[in-house]
Amino acid sequence: MKKLKPYLFASCLLGLVTLAKPVAANDQGYATFSKTAYNTTTKTFDVIAKKSPNGKNIKQVDVAIWSEENGQDDIKWYSTSNVVDGQAKVQFNLANHGSRAGDYNTHVYVTYSDGVRKGSVLARTKVNVKAPQISLNNADIHLYSDVNAPSNGVIYYAVWSEENGQDDIKWYPASQTGLTVANLKNHKSYGSYQIHTYLQQNGKMTGISTQSISVNKPSISHQIIATSDKTYDIIVNNVPDYFSSIKIPIWSDVNGQDDIKWYQASKISPNTYKVNLQLTNHGFDFGKYNVHIYGQNDVLSKFEGLAVTAGFNVSSISGLENPLVTLDKQNIEEGTFTVSALETAMSKKITKMNVSVKSKSNPNLSKTYEAKTSSYGKIYQSVDLKQLVKTADTFVVDATVTYSDNTSIQFILPEASYRPKAQTQATASAQTSQTTGTPKITTYINEQNTYPVGQCTWAVKSLAPWIPNFLGNANSWATGAKSKGFRVGTSPRVGSIIVWPNDGGGYGHVAYVTHVESSTKIQVKESNYAGNKYISNFRGWFNPLDSSWGGNVSYIYPD
Repeated sequence: MKKLKPYLFASCLLGLVTLAKPVAANDQGYATFSKTAYNTTTKTFDVIAKKSPNGKNIKQVDVAIWSEENGQDDIKWYSTSNVVDGQAKVQFNLANHGSRAGDYNTHVYVTYSDGVRKGSVLARTKVNVKAPQISLNNADIHLYSDVNAPSNGVIYYAVWSEENGQDDIKWYPASQTGLTVANLKNHKSYGSYQIHTYLQQNGKMTGISTQSISVNKPSISHQIIATSDKTYDIIVNNVPDYFSSIKIPIWSDVNGQDDIKWYQASKISPNTYKVNLQLTNHGFDFGKYNVHIYGQNDVLSKFEGLAVTAGFNVSSISGLENPLVTLDKQNIEEGTFTVSALETAMSKKITKMNVSVKSKSNPNLSKTYEAKTSSYGKIYQSVDLKQLVKTADTFVVDATVTYSDNTSIQFILPEASYRPKAQTQATASAQTSQTTGTPKITTYINEQNTYPVGQCTWAVKSLAPWIPNFLGNANSWATGAKSKGFRVGTSPRVGSIIVWPNDGGGYGHVAYVTHVESSTKIQVKESNYAGNKYISNFRGWFNPLDSSWGGNVSYIYPD
């Protein structure tokens, strides 16, 4: 690129012309010069050299243009030898000068066909600083201008929110790329923002423009979709990028917020989050469910509420079943037993259980015990009949379970007896032919169930805590239990564990015996039957020896 020679700008030349109109030719037939107005859209102007009537022929035109600020640091030569009908034209482009505002000098030099070269000075062109184009982009205010500051100046944007005055004002120097970003993290507020533009030049700050923009609270949208009568999807859309997480609290109207749960939403696309709701987490309550939406705003550095939805209503749920309520750990000689209620995957949430005992010989002799949940999904109540009687007696036992939705159901349980040791021998032998007694081996009763949830082994350990962990697959349970001292036989008894060694594709299958009519007619509680991964009585009365289950069976007894 050529540098403008000093002699070309001698004082005599610089003083020749400073005109906005065309420069006239002299008597020697030199060309005339003109310059179009600066186009603020294209950021260009044209310099035109035109042959005078009967004047010299133009061979080449060279135009030197530079801004007044900082000397000739941005000088550019625009040249052409394309002469059409005696006229030649070059075009100034602000981009060639760093897109900077300023006062631009224009010197024109024409070389004629006879070798003569003459120059002229045209009027300066003023390019002013512009107000920026303002837009919002997620957590940022974008300030864009296609005109930069003069080379001896700096453009500043003063940005602040109207909330609390100018307590959050920040001064942003304009970027030479044209795009300046004001991050909302620096201001931490919604509402109206003021943006004032200044030019700092020659020790002065000159105001250019005043503008404003509104930064509104995020406008998210949501959908609540019933994927079944037991599951719902809550989908949150249009979440800005500056939210790092979404949480959704959900609760039913039943008993206030006693069942409230905060769900961490999963991000399924750049601006969309989702929660899959299982009604079992809320005890299968009926009625209205409330759904609110919150988010962690990294711009404002706060956890904020985004929406209160209309929620949804649950009027019916298919396939609900009762919890498993049993009377076990019975010690006839001590007059003690335990009533327990175990929720299944398809039962409502239990909040309490009332156990009532009444003497058969003296109906006025009764007592009701109230038990509350001691661990999720399980409730139990221990009873000591010696607190009611000192002599042998038999008691009617029932349990009333209350659910989280305040509905309740009564269970009639087996009778419980108290027989002091001297009176029990004959009675006990008669009873054991039908029902199991107190577990003989209690080592494993309090250990945590380690079998895989949903498997048949897990269900049996849940129903019969006296059976140990780590017995392996169901087909090895009878052998394993026997090696640990448990009795194993072939006669069904209530409270025993039935083992099918050939069922389950060779892995075997186990279940908990709840009813016995004969060796070929029983009922059981189990899991992983027909793929169902929860505890229930799936078969009703059935023949355990049927070839469908593999034929032969074994029973593990607790006593």
